[in-house]
Amino acid sequence: PLRQWRCKRSESRFQPHLIGTSRVFPSGPGFSHHGGATSAIYRFILHWDKDAIFWDSIELYMITDTSTENAAFRNGELDITQTVQISELEYWRNRPEYNSPGGLASYYVLYNTEAEPFTDARVRRAFSLAIDRELITERVTRRGEKPSRGLIPASLVSAKGGTWGTDYPALLGKQDLAEARRLMKEAGYGEGGKPLPPIEYSYTTSEEHKMIGEQLQAMWREAFGVDVRLQNMENAVLQTRFERGEFQMARSSWVADYPDAINFLEIYITGSTYNRGGIKNARLDELIAQAGQETDAIKRDQLLVEAERIAVIEEAAIAPIYDYTFSILISDTLEGAGVNNLAWINFVRARRK
Repeated sequence: PLRQWRCKRSESRFQPHLIGTSRVFPSGPGFSHHGGATSAIYRFILHWDKDAIFWDSIELYMITDTSTENAAFRNGELDITQTVQISELEYWRNRPEYNSPGGLASYYVLYNTEAEPFTDARVRRAFSLAIDRELITERVTRRGEKPSRGLIPASLVSAKGGTWGTDYPALLGKQDLAEARRLMKEAGYGEGGKPLPPIEYSYTTSEEHKMIGEQLQAMWREAFGVDVRLQNMENAVLQTRFERGEFQMARSSWVADYPDAINFLEIYITGSTYNRGGIKNARLDELIAQAGQETDAIKRDQLLVEAERIAVIEEAAIAPIYDYTFSILISDTLEGAGVNNLAWINFVRARRK
């Protein structure tokens, strides 16, 4: 995805080369042009509020290497970036450029339910129970991420007036090795059963994904004695493997398109192109369909609460790890650029100081 922008000055008007991002909001005041590794958004001169827009164009760059991206921001070649390496985190954390909004997004392990040993929901659930989520958020990512309560982020507003974290019970808790081993034994693996085969965990090229993968590898080895082999690959390669079902388990995530619990659950409908783990559950499909028609907000939430329980506990389609906290750098030469909890960057009122 595009993730940076750059902002160029013009003699008469601020002309952002915007830092490329896949979530630029909104598109109303401009129109876009795409060309290879760069794209551009140009000010729409017929926009109703055109005189309050202080840029003529925004250039978005696709940079796949995070070190290159971070260096470009430091050197003033980019004005906004949505990627801060863990190794750079302490440097930026207390600087004015650093923005860290809590996000409606979930980081999780995705299981291929058609690949052994993950055809058995007990095995999938056992792997989830063996994860120490607090260790990952406190010692690895360190941005203020919240360990997952389930698939739906705790900060999402509920129909009851609070949030999913305050109004509905958590589906996930602390690491539980005893229960994880019990489930694994029940599934026929471990002591008195057959040994687990070597398992591949796939992730896209990233310092952070690698560090998380190494922690998961150690946790699963401690819990089950299993040989988990980390497989690093480019995003395009992993996406192809998802499409072909050529993986056992992999790092994945979901960033909400809009602030609604159903957006996190509908990707697990049988046959959905986003249902890359291949979960098939008629009751889950039915609950999501009913929620899509329900007009009473609280009843709708209850349908989705049950759908989430099926996805995370009964089917254990995924192992949620944490709710995102985004790390976004905005140049201190800009003002008026904002960020929301969907990681959308609003540049409509952006201008040079």
